[in-house]
Amino acid sequence: MTVNLLSENKLKITLDASELRALFGDYRKIDYADPATRCALGALLRQAAGDADFALDCEQVRIEVYPTAVGGCAIYFTKSAAPLRKKAKLRRGGRPRFYLLECADGAGLLETVAALYDDPLLRCVPSRLYRMERGYRLAVAATPAVHAVLPHLREYCDRVLHANVDLAYTEEYGSRLTDGYAVREIGRYLTRGKGRNQPSDPGA
Repeated sequence: MTVNLLSENKLKITLDASELRALFGDYRKIDYADPATRCALGALLRQAAGDADFALDCEQVRIEVYPTAVGGCAIYFTKSAAPLRKKAKLRRGGRPRFYLLECADGAGLLETVAALYDDPLLRCVPSRLYRMERGYRLAVAATPAVHAVLPHLREYCDRVLHANVDLAYTEEYGSRLTDGYAVREIGRYLTRGKGRNQPSDPGA
């Protein structure tokens, strides 16, 4: 178990694959509604808080659990700004904030960006570009307009991810190349004479 004090209000615990199996069996089985899970998370928090000098001085703690690339999991404990009379909550799902358009190479990425940029309603949607170990992930805000064209976008990218855990994994293990409005910025580059028929590697 690795403990990292990210701030006075946020603590991260990383479990490797064997520790995850011993405590919870499987990442997908972590359910805060289960008393055994709550007990195990509480024990982890108390132990880590003592090791990292993380003061447990707040009634509400948000718990977020994400898988890691090596089969373990990362658990984030975040204290509320002010004491609240509510129990800790575990956030694993919820509505997606971003769609992740995964492309194996630069050519596929530029075709995907071009498809978005061609639509005036989509070119200014908040978006970020990440370089992954293999290929790229373009994170596009999950607006109704983007959702409507997902079937069309699948013709250009290799797959579409939409779970919040996929976004968390991307942010932790990917290298962010652009921020804010990646589609707009790359689209402008494409229309300045570089040409869509000669794609280059955005990460070069």
